[in-house]
Amino acid sequence: MNFSQSQDTQSYPEFNVPPAAARSAEMPMLWDKEHCRLIDACVRHESLLELFMQLPKLADILEANQAMKDIDFPVVNTVTALRSHDWTMCELLHTMSVPVVQSIAKNTFAFDEWNRTIKPFRMPGPRDPEIPGVYVIGLRIPNRNGKFLNIEELERLIADMKLYSRGYESYARHGKWNLNGMSAPEKTARTLVKAVDRMSGATIDKADGPLFIANEEELSRIQALISTFEGMCDRSLDPTGKVFGLQSPLYVGCSKNLYKRTRVYSGHSVKAINKPLGLTVSILRTHAKAPELVVECVLRILKDHQLPMAEQLVATLAGSLVYQRGFNAVETGGTGSKTVDSTDGLRENIKHIVAGTQIMGQNLSASLKEANLRQRFLHDLDILNGKIIEISKNLESCKQALLKLQAGYQWDGTLDDMRILVRRLRAELEDQKEALKLWKLMMRIQEVIVEDTGKGIKLLSSNSDDL
Repeated sequence: MNFSQSQDTQSYPEFNVPPAAARSAEMPMLWDKEHCRLIDACVRHESLLELFMQLPKLADILEANQAMKDIDFPVVNTVTALRSHDWTMCELLHTMSVPVVQSIAKNTFAFDEWNRTIKPFRMPGPRDPEIPGVYVIGLRIPNRNGKFLNIEELERLIADMKLYSRGYESYARHGKWNLNGMSAPEKTARTLVKAVDRMSGATIDKADGPLFIANEEELSRIQALISTFEGMCDRSLDPTGKVFGLQSPLYVGCSKNLYKRTRVYSGHSVKAINKPLGLTVSILRTHAKAPELVVECVLRILKDHQLPMAEQLVATLAGSLVYQRGFNAVETGGTGSKTVDSTDGLRENIKHIVAGTQIMGQNLSASLKEANLRQRFLHDLDILNGKIIEISKNLESCKQALLKLQAGYQWDGTLDDMRILVRRLRAELEDQKEALKLWKLMMRIQEVIVEDTGKGIKLLSSNSDDL
């Protein structure tokens, strides 16, 4: 029996599925299996449906993060938004470019932007109305085709970041830079602090304390960032330590006026930006490896209350908190739901997303097709299970009939007929079992598509009668 030609079911076109996410010298940040699953949900599906279905699970993972629990780092607003605002999150997610979503999840944002494999939304200009939305910042080093640091450079960054932290501890212990009462290591740390702070682009007085760490809470955030960079230094992936990575930690921000807010990142001074990011930039400047800040708009909201939830969504996809793998020092979404007051900006966003790029319509159409495909697959699976049961019953009936035959029964042609029938039924059963294996394998699209075979389900074309 050729199952693919059955009148009860239809064949499913196949396509090559990208391999499952895995760590490598160029992708060293994939130490967390949940991060790999997030990437697979983004990359190994043709629509955003699977990713949307994973959002409540991402909320569970965020809520269970032990590092954040240990210091009482609040994420309750993000968790609530992911769990309780299904339609808003669905709407926001489907306004985003699929390649951009994938790039954010992979932490390859700056690299992908350099190589033009993603197309973020146009950043508003001075003549635009106040455009509300969410932006992402990634880092890359000039003249490296979009790549970031190698292990040797990361190890030097980590060493100086630790020394900077010790400089803060010395300043806090003495209440000032008490050169007469400081030990030699403390003086070394102070020298490093002053060198880094001067690279910030801000005016620094010799009596000032460390620019990027002012209290114990900020120290804890820098220590968390150090842990992220240490996680990227896996010599088993790159014994030479010289392979440049495609990934960098990300920062996620939002504003009711994207043009005005993002201008702060275009200047030389990093004093007014996120402190973990500013410290990273300043230290790398002392190493003559000043990074480029890639600042791009990734989401434009459609309604005035969506801004905090939009930022929470993107931050969740990016894992951008310092206690995850990013630069954000506080929980995102703190702007409040009544921040946006420009109806002109919202109208411009609607025109740009719905009528201009048509991203939202295309994304929703793709997700609906995948949802219909899944529903049809479950129906076909029920049919297949029923056929296997029927064949098994027929084989059992044949067996019982043979047992009831009298001794000395003259088989002749009857036996030949029975053999032919049994062979046919057995072959049919094996065909159905093989087909069932295929269907069960395809069923895994609800979690992770075809991890071993590289084959998966492709959405039906739009002219399919069943859709």
